[in-house]
Amino acid sequence: MIPGGGEKGLLPALIGLGTSALLNKAFGNSNSPSKNILKQVATGVIGGVVTNILSQNKLPVPDPQNQQTPITTTSNNSKTLSSSQIAGLLLSPAIKNQVNPALINSGAIPNVSVNDYNNASASQKAAYDSQISNKIAAGDQKLAQVASNALNNLGY
Repeated sequence: MIPGGGEKGLLPALIGLGTSALLNKAFGNSNSPSKNILKQVATGVIGGVVTNILSQNKLPVPDPQNQQTPITTTSNNSKTLSSSQIAGLLLSPAIKNQVNPALINSGAIPNVSVNDYNNASASQKAAYDSQISNKIAAGDQKLAQVASNALNNLGY
């Protein structure tokens, strides 16, 4: 406890222990009158500040609106598609236009962002699509998993 504080609880007790240790380091354990007076004054000031803060209840309180909640996937119904199944589905322009931006966003092609992909000319977009298809066919597990998840979310 902080001398002269009279407060109860674990937090004031722990602060009091820390304060006592700090003051003993600063002023030593000697019994000289000047050091004892300084130690008592410092203890009183620190104790008063701690008591004041605790009595005003100004300790930080987490905002419940700002707390992160973990996202978990509980669906065990999604099946992992084979690279040949993915390649077959990506032949459809409608499916390719929905899935390939997600693959680009996952890093399928280094230094190409989704904006780059979306704003690319038709020939450049075809080259990007070809690179993605070739990587999946070559066994890129990350791309195959992202594609499979995207396709499952689309109902395939």
